[in-house]
Amino acid sequence: MGAFEILTPWKNKTQPFLKQASLKQNAPFLVATGQFMPLTRPAQQIFIRLLGQGTHGVVHLAVKSNAGNPQYVAVNSSSLSKCSSLVKENRVLSKFTGYPNVIQWYGNELSTDANGFQVYRLILEYAPHGTLLDLIRTCAGIVPEPIVRSFNRMILEGLACIHDKGGFVHCDLKPENILVFPPVDGNSLCHLKIADFGLSKEPGEEELEAAVGVSWKFNFRGTPMYMSPDSLKNGSITPSLDIWSLGCVVMKMLSNRAPWNHLDLENLFLQLVRTVEPPAVPENLSEMAKDFLSRCFLMDPDERWTANMLLLHPFVYPNMMNFGDGEMVSGDSSRSGRVYIKIT
Repeated sequence: MGAFEILTPWKNKTQPFLKQASLKQNAPFLVATGQFMPLTRPAQQIFIRLLGQGTHGVVHLAVKSNAGNPQYVAVNSSSLSKCSSLVKENRVLSKFTGYPNVIQWYGNELSTDANGFQVYRLILEYAPHGTLLDLIRTCAGIVPEPIVRSFNRMILEGLACIHDKGGFVHCDLKPENILVFPPVDGNSLCHLKIADFGLSKEPGEEELEAAVGVSWKFNFRGTPMYMSPDSLKNGSITPSLDIWSLGCVVMKMLSNRAPWNHLDLENLFLQLVRTVEPPAVPENLSEMAKDFLSRCFLMDPDERWTANMLLLHPFVYPNMMNFGDGEMVSGDSSRSGRVYIKIT
């Protein structure tokens, strides 16, 4: 554990460098509820600069040293009164260490800030190239389709492992929550990882909340522009919510707009609650892209394709078939887990 003390002020900055020092205080809030995981002991860190600030806390770039090997990390800090989403994220991400398409978790700690207040810190992998939204903007809003296919595959691989590992649901998939990393394995394309699990649904969450008299249904989660109609109408939080959100992300990459993005927040909610038809997709997209989006935007969440099924779609792997010479059909149910290619 460690408190942080002022080491030296930044040049032309109001914030100081921070250095870890000893902290002998316990974390009573961790003991008070069985949900919280024990604190870990990350390597010593020196804060470098502020990366971002939100309602519930701040994120700093820091460098830590493990046996003399410096490593850059992102440190998410929040006061104890607002740290519930960080604590949940710590709990969830600790289960996905080693997964290449999910942000990596390096530990957590309870510390004190320069003013002596206790803060909860979550230490995560640092994404040097920002978010997918930043990348879309550098492409003037339109990402070339071949690149979208590759990015789509990376996101789907992340979703597949999230959904397959005990039934987690991310609940807030959007470009801002997909981080960009340097290329890996000799690939010339940057690498994407899913991040920000503070709103995610964990396995057994309904049973836990029912046991303490809290209803999990109609506890809406996510960003309205990327939420599925069924998550609002039925209060349903299932992996199919993430698939709808994925369709919105893909549409955003291809056209710089998400479904119904011309509506204000009030009318967007009304649209999501009242709609019985899937959103229109841009006419200038390829037939493969349109078909892929149609599988993501199926109105019945039970018919919506899973991440594993979508990984077999020719939009993700175009060499699976010549789309212009055939048609793609599903088995007797789109929930069958198989995709059949019929060449005509």
